[in-house]
Amino acid sequence: MSPPRPESEAELKKIEKNERRRKSYKAKREASSYQKIKDEIPEIPGWLMSNQLGKQLEASDKFTMLVEKGEISVIDEVINQGGVPVLVEFLATGDTAELRLIAAQSLANIARGNLVQTQVIIDQNGIPPLVYRLGTGNDEIREMAICALSNISYHSTHTREAVIDSGAFLELWKLLKQPFEPRLTILTKASLALANFCRGEPPNKTVFNQIRQNMPVLKQLLLMTDKQVATNACTTFSLIASKADMIQAVDEAQICARMIELIKKPMPECFEPALLTLAEIAAQNHVSAQAVISAGLVFALVNSTRAESDFRKDAAQAILNITNNGSPEQILSLVNDGCIPPLCALLTCADPMTVCICLNGLRNILRADQARKGMVEECGGMEKIAVLQHNENTDARDIAVEILEGFWPEKIDWDHYLN
Repeated sequence: MSPPRPESEAELKKIEKNERRRKSYKAKREASSYQKIKDEIPEIPGWLMSNQLGKQLEASDKFTMLVEKGEISVIDEVINQGGVPVLVEFLATGDTAELRLIAAQSLANIARGNLVQTQVIIDQNGIPPLVYRLGTGNDEIREMAICALSNISYHSTHTREAVIDSGAFLELWKLLKQPFEPRLTILTKASLALANFCRGEPPNKTVFNQIRQNMPVLKQLLLMTDKQVATNACTTFSLIASKADMIQAVDEAQICARMIELIKKPMPECFEPALLTLAEIAAQNHVSAQAVISAGLVFALVNSTRAESDFRKDAAQAILNITNNGSPEQILSLVNDGCIPPLCALLTCADPMTVCICLNGLRNILRADQARKGMVEECGGMEKIAVLQHNENTDARDIAVEILEGFWPEKIDWDHYLN
C-alpha cells in the first residue's frame, strides 16, 4: 500500500523543510568526522607501523580516505616518520595477508602523491616486493600491488622505466593474456597500468614489442563489455597508434568499428583516445582510410560537434587525414556521408587549430570536386570562410583567403589587404 499523499501545501513545505534540515545535519556530521580524521594525520604513520593489527587497519582506511580527498600532507607525514621502509618490509615479509595488504595499499596511496614522494618508494627498494606480489594467490594484495606500480609508472619516464625494468610488465602481461581468469577489478587495474606503461617518451621497446606480437590480447580487452577495461584499452591503442613502428599492427587489428561503437554508446572517456586512434589509422593508406570510413567516421564527427573542443578537433583531424591521403572516391564517400555540414559548423568554434583543420579539409574536398561548392554554400560555409579572412589567427586567415581565391574570389576583401 502506497503512503498517503500530503493533504495541504503547508504539509509539503514542512516535509521540504525537514529534508533540508536532515541534509544539513548529515553534511555537518560528515564534515566534523572528516576534520577529526585530519586532526589525526600526525598519528597515522605511527599506527601504520605499530604491531596492533586493528590500529593498522584503521590507519590504512583513514590514509586512503585522506589521499582520495587530496590531503597529500598525510603522505609527507608517513615519509618523514620513516614509514616507507617499514611498509616495504611489511609487504615483503609480513606475517599475515592483512598486514601485506595494508602495506600494498599504503604504498599505492603514497604513489598517488607527487613525483618526489613517489621517488621515496623507489629509493627504499619498494618496487621488487610489489612485483613479487603480482604472482601471489591473494587477489586483494595483487590488486593493490598493481595500483601501486601503475601509480609509480605514471609520474615520469624515469619512474616508468624503474617499474618495467623490475619485471612488472611481464608479470602484468601474464594477467592480461588471460582476461577471463582474474577478477574484473584486477583486470581493470591491470589494463590501466598497461596504458601507463605506454606513456612517455621515448617509448619502452619491451612493452611495445610485446604488444605488437600479441595484438589480439589488447583487442580482446577493447572488446570487453566492462566500461573501464574498454576505456583503458582504448587509451592504450591511442598511445601506441601515434608511433610509426606500431601503427601497422594497430591497423591490422581491425578495431575501427569497435572505436566508433564506443563513441556511439556514448562513452565520453573514450571519445578522445578513439578519435586519435582513428585519425592515425586514416592517415596510413587507402585501405586503412576505407576501413575508417566504413566504420562510420562521419558519425563520429557529427557527434563530436556537440562535445568538447579537443574531441571535435580529433574527429576533424581524422576527416582531414582521409582528404589528404584518400582517393577521390573515398573523399566523395565522406561527402555523401555528410561530412561537409559538421566541418562548416566547426568553423565558428573558439579553437583556432580546429578551425584550421576544418578549413584544410574543406579545401581538399573542393579541390577534389568543385561541384561541392554548392553544398558548402548551403550550410553557410562560404560566409564563414569569408569572415575568417579577417581572423586574428594568421594560419586560419591565410587558409581562408586561399580557399576564397580558388573558389569564391568575389568574396575577398581586397580593400582590407591593400590597406
